[in-house]
Amino acid sequence: MTEQITTPAECLQLISQKNKTGCLIITDPKDLSIQWKLYLNQGQINYATSLVGQQERLTYLGQKFKAPLNFLRPDSEMAEYQEICNYWLTQKLPIIELQQLCLKLTQETLIQVSALEQTSITFLPNNQLQPTILNYSWRDFLAQFQASINHWKQLRTEIASPFIRLCLDSQKIFHFYKAWQIWSKEREFLTVFGTQSLSAWLQSLAQKKCLYEIATQMQVCPLTLGLKLQPLVKMGAIQIFPFQETTTETNLITTSQPQLTNKTIISTQPYKLNEPNTIALSRTLNHQPEKSVILRNTSTAIVEKKDTHTSSLENSFKQNNFSRHRDGSPPCIVCIDDSKTVQQQVTRTLSTVGYQVISITEPASALTVLVRHKPVLILLDINMPEINGYELCQMLNRSRILKDIPVVMLTGREGLVDRLRAKFIGVSEYLTKPFDPNELIEVVHRLTALSCSI
Repeated sequence: MTEQITTPAECLQLISQKNKTGCLIITDPKDLSIQWKLYLNQGQINYATSLVGQQERLTYLGQKFKAPLNFLRPDSEMAEYQEICNYWLTQKLPIIELQQLCLKLTQETLIQVSALEQTSITFLPNNQLQPTILNYSWRDFLAQFQASINHWKQLRTEIASPFIRLCLDSQKIFHFYKAWQIWSKEREFLTVFGTQSLSAWLQSLAQKKCLYEIATQMQVCPLTLGLKLQPLVKMGAIQIFPFQETTTETNLITTSQPQLTNKTIISTQPYKLNEPNTIALSRTLNHQPEKSVILRNTSTAIVEKKDTHTSSLENSFKQNNFSRHRDGSPPCIVCIDDSKTVQQQVTRTLSTVGYQVISITEPASALTVLVRHKPVLILLDINMPEINGYELCQMLNRSRILKDIPVVMLTGREGLVDRLRAKFIGVSEYLTKPFDPNELIEVVHRLTALSCSI
């Protein structure tokens, strides 16, 4: 066994020239959890694969090559190769098909290996695969795939390999939304990615999946996907993580080339990742189905009833110099929601701390009531019969009298798409049902403080 520090391309060139036989183990210098293994015989490449992530990689490749790889659930690279050979023998398939599959799997590995910079390479002499299905020339490979290698070298500055895990930063979702808006108008983007919805993109990027997995979902190649996401990774909107979690002190993948010595240092321990944003975003994207609702009769009611559960809140707001209108009347809040339970909770909570609450259960009559009472704030349900909250909010924006009134959306939906949509039609706040009374009071008081003092 020999170990050296060089580029895989230089090493393969040398082995090819000297007609060496054996096995190469190559470590990715930017993610030490990733290793590749190549088998050679007399300078010819017999087979190449990864030592980790076979399921993610083979699922993508099976889709790309339209090959029956779903039977492969290998525990090692040897099992992978043997299973492929055994499958072809038991199914009595043409040997030419087996050769073509091994060639495609090997080419895909060689592209990744050839894009690596200087790294640790181990050579195990006389280590061979049996049976030998493929004899592939290194020179022929370079002639065919040099362009793909160059593209991966360019991509490696931000996304080191298809095994890199990606996660959209929950604080920078708006940056991704703006990029997606531009993409969705590009003919080339629509040709490659089809009509993938914003929700599909957000869900794929919220789960810290590797590039292979996202490419499988999007039905595109990892290189095309990586190049499209590279600017967002560069600006920090998308975070990158190693394929395997580790217990070392390294949290994120290095984007600069590490300093390597002649001593081989390979860590097989996974990185320990800090991922609060990932967890929060995954929860946000966990859409909850909206309950079916029944349209009820219009009812307008002013409730001034106290409840013991908000007595402490009432005391705290008295100390905060709560303001009223100039004529001494309490500030008016309009709640538009066809749920009687929600209406009761809102009126109990807000009337206790000094607000006048008007309940509207039929959205069609809302505009008339709003113009008549001119509330300081509107609580608005998203999912209602006849007209939804988004449409009603757009109507408010077109009204000279009502367009400046703060709007708080009330909904059981927690999806990012819903939040983005609400933001872009001018919604001031977004409360998820069931909401906490303290949270409701805090939001209403904050948004109405200025209006109530005028």
